Amino acid sequence: MWDGRVSQCHSDYLEKNILGDARKQSLKEIWKGREFERLRALMRDAERLTLGPCQTCCDGGETKEEAIQVGDRKIKMNLYVDQQLDIKAMDARLGSKR
Repeated sequence: MWDGRVSQCHSDYLEKNILGDARKQSLKEIWKGREFERLRALMRDAERLTLGPCQTCCDGGETKEEAIQVGDRKIKMNLYVDQQLDIKAMDARLGSKR
């Protein structure tokens, strides 16, 4: 991040999973640290979708088309297999106009 914090992925722009701080640790310490080890274990065990950033990621992976209800509209979306979207939380963040 701009301030030295290290997120799990370039797509974690909401800063949901910070794994270290380059102002306080070397990059090697962060890379070999407990948080990155946990991330690698989740990925190895096919459980990455338990992480917030992975639940809303749109970079690759196996997807399925699904229609979701947003207000009075149905929208087709491509979701990762087993991905969950919290529409209420998204509406709250975006200041829903409904």
